[in-house]
Amino acid sequence: WADGYMYQNKNNSTLGVGLVECDMLELEPHLDRIGVWNKRVSKNKKIESWKPTKSLTTNNKRLYEFLKENDYCEKSNKSADKILLIIPNNLKHYFFRGLSDGDGCFYYYKPKKGPTLRQFSISSSREQDWSYVEKLFNYLGIKYSISVGKSGSQIRITNKKGIKLFGNYIYQNYDDIGLSRKHEKYLEITQI
Repeated sequence: WADGYMYQNKNNSTLGVGLVECDMLELEPHLDRIGVWNKRVSKNKKIESWKPTKSLTTNNKRLYEFLKENDYCEKSNKSADKILLIIPNNLKHYFFRGLSDGDGCFYYYKPKKGPTLRQFSISSSREQDWSYVEKLFNYLGIKYSISVGKSGSQIRITNKKGIKLFGNYIYQNYDDIGLSRKHEKYLEITQI
């Protein structure tokens, strides 16, 4: 839902996802279980410090149509309520884990002086409808804020208790599906 894209032309209905190559290596085995993917690694020579990225694409028409029917084409400004209605409750944490892995950020900073800064945020377009995330946060009893800037918007948790509640939800029965670096950052924030 976060880092994916889709497009259609006369011959193909294409779904794709692009990530930093080291992150893709963790997710690729899970994607391979649901279909055949075309794989490509690219290096951006313009900016040397950028890490290589890896893209996976598929022409799985059935999956394409399913996602299209469930508002995937409009995911940058529409609520995910429609697809969440068909995901069983015992699996919804995987959806939110994927959202966190793609568009989320666990942040922790402990300065020599002053308070420790902890936050979790999810970023998207200015027009993003955050109602589906708000429903989850309200259900979990999490205090949050939404900010809208010139180029995008964020929904943010800035308290340790809220970050822990969200992390406990998305990482329940942790099974190594998702990005380990995000899970490790969550553990760092909540254990200090």
